[in-house]
Amino acid sequence: MYVRTPKRYTRQGRKRSPLSLRWLWLWILTPLVVVAGIGIYQNQGIFRERIGGVVDTVVDSAGDRIATINAPTPVPTQDPTENIARANASWERGAIQEAVEAYAEIIDAVPNDLNAHYHYTLGLIMEDKDVEALEAAENTVTANPFVADAWAIRAMALSRTGNYGQAVASALHALELAPQDAAQDNLTVAKSRARALAFLAEAYFYDDQYERAASTVQEALNLDPDCFEAYYVSGLVNWFYNIDRQAAMQDFDTAYGTMPNMIYIGIEMSYLESEIQVASEAPDFTQAEGRIEGILELNPDNARALYWMGDYYFRTVGDPNRSADYLSRCTNANPNNPSCHYLLGRARMRQELYSDALLSFETAIDLSVSGDQLFARYNYWAAEASRQLNDLSGCLTYLQTAIETAQVLEDQVVLDAYPTLAQQCGGVVIQPTPTPEATAEGEGSG
Repeated sequence: MYVRTPKRYTRQGRKRSPLSLRWLWLWILTPLVVVAGIGIYQNQGIFRERIGGVVDTVVDSAGDRIATINAPTPVPTQDPTENIARANASWERGAIQEAVEAYAEIIDAVPNDLNAHYHYTLGLIMEDKDVEALEAAENTVTANPFVADAWAIRAMALSRTGNYGQAVASALHALELAPQDAAQDNLTVAKSRARALAFLAEAYFYDDQYERAASTVQEALNLDPDCFEAYYVSGLVNWFYNIDRQAAMQDFDTAYGTMPNMIYIGIEMSYLESEIQVASEAPDFTQAEGRIEGILELNPDNARALYWMGDYYFRTVGDPNRSADYLSRCTNANPNNPSCHYLLGRARMRQELYSDALLSFETAIDLSVSGDQLFARYNYWAAEASRQLNDLSGCLTYLQTAIETAQVLEDQVVLDAYPTLAQQCGGVVIQPTPTPEATAEGEGSG
């Protein structure tokens, strides 16, 4: 079958224009494209930067979306309850070092747990980490600034760093938060007020305001007869101000018996007991040594306990090897303690390890603060160690400082010993510089 195909339509009767619009647009756009291309080429740095920024933004946005899609599921915050329970258990049995380590792990996770912050601060104080303790005390106040105990422990930390005026102010603020009228009706408030009074008395004591310390601590005991903090400060007052060692020992014994996990009281007892035994006709250090050994068993890095043992074996037992062992542990536990370095140097001298001894004395000198009562002796023994090493120039240099300091500190032991050592260091006796008081007396009598 043949299918007919329609004829293609053609325009009839109209001639084509010699100028096509398609070619017209081509001639118009081509120069514009060329000019634009030249401009882009000449300014390619600008365009590259802008285009690159856009591309980077797109890529980063895509990367963020991918990262969000592929991000791991957030890990839930660890519950600190178990660690707090472990820290509290260590605290109760007197393992303060272990408790402090446990509190340190979770203290940031419990910003408002006053009990944890309080124990952490007091534990650092018992470890002689006074700077860290002061920072922890500030965090204790932040945990709950409306509780008296927070300001009270801050007062204790301030006293241990020598800020006695601030310590008094902090304790007084604690008393404002635990007023007298409320303490009469509320046992908890009464105990908090007694604690604040005890720390106020401690600040007075360290600031040499002994009468105020004594009256304040008595006020604390009248309010709470079981306040171990108050008995501790009462012991300090009786020991150093009233010069009544037996009364001081009774106070410490009461405080430590009430709270046997407070190792700082037990250590202070052993220092006092050493004095009592040295003055007795038949010295017996068994009880004091046993107490310190028990503390070190639970707190192997306690610097004050280690120093006691080092001092005991150096002066009482006469065993420089055992003494040096304890004192080396002391310097490792608290590298900033000049007393540990000094006594370690003395033990090294007995061992005839003069280079090591000199290093210990020099470290003690570098760490000591202005007014350190042993500063003259640090320099005297550095002079002796230098002499043993045949460094006579160093010997005279240290000895000069020792003499000048001994005059200020009225250290008669060094003043009496220096002439012999000066001769051994070169045959020159170094004359001390007269004090202004001595000069004035000489002028008046002349």
